[in-house]
Amino acid sequence: MAKFTTQWHRFKTVNTSPVQPESYSTNNIIKIGEGQAILSNVTDTIILEDPTYIDNSETELLFSDEIPSNAIITGIQYTFYLDADNSNNSRIDFYPRVGTTDGTQKSIFGTNIYGGATNTYPTNISDNTVGLNLDLDNVDNIQAKWNFALELSVNNFYINGYDFEDANGPSPAVRLEYELRPKVTITTNGKLSITQGKMHIV
Repeated sequence: MAKFTTQWHRFKTVNTSPVQPESYSTNNIIKIGEGQAILSNVTDTIILEDPTYIDNSETELLFSDEIPSNAIITGIQYTFYLDADNSNNSRIDFYPRVGTTDGTQKSIFGTNIYGGATNTYPTNISDNTVGLNLDLDNVDNIQAKWNFALELSVNNFYINGYDFEDANGPSPAVRLEYELRPKVTITTNGKLSITQGKMHIV
């Protein structure tokens, strides 16, 4: 069955629980902002929500409005640009998230992103929801979460915000993969109509 992919969506809102100190500059990485958010201490956490921005004109579009009502969500993919002060095994964990439920985390080490690197998670969007149960009722509640998990020496982690026209952008952003369920209609004259897909009678 054919698969379809949405546009990239940037996040609109910073989740304030946990509280975000002003030094995080998280407003630089939402909407169409460009700049950095900083995680400087172990347990520091940044959560972004409301993935609605789809271009540099600040056009807003909900996933539930972009995806047809007869769709099944089959995949999710995030993209975000990270940097670190040192090339060591200090670690930042990324969690895909819907509502208050975390999916399968990705651990990222300073040695892999020192100097800056784009991270795409998962690498392949096809048939991969990274542990999240996604449907049209919750896709507008998708979030992105980063947690400073381990510090081996003095180190800061940085999440960079890039707009849709930047070579490193959009960042952070998320998109979805979906397929359409068959529509079956039985008319009053006894005719069976299948709009898309196949029906097997055993």
